[in-house]
Amino acid sequence: MHVENRYFGDTVTIAGLLGGRDIIDALQNTESGDLVVLPAEALNADDIFIDDVPMDESERHLHQHRSIPDMRSQRR
Repeated sequence: MHVENRYFGDTVTIAGLLGGRDIIDALQNTESGDLVVLPAEALNADDIFIDDVPMDESERHLHQHRSIPDMRSQRR
């Protein structure tokens, strides 16, 4: 699924610059039970996206989904 980066603009395609609100908005029309895998680079050490949306807030908005950060413990 493509998530448009509206926070910085659609020409910015770096995972670490993807906002939580953009992810929430992109997933509003997905099916219940869909698996969501987020890139670890999209979250800081406090599990907050670059647009100050905490991971737990995104999970509340996407309660029908399962959000799994990608290999958080493997980050160097």
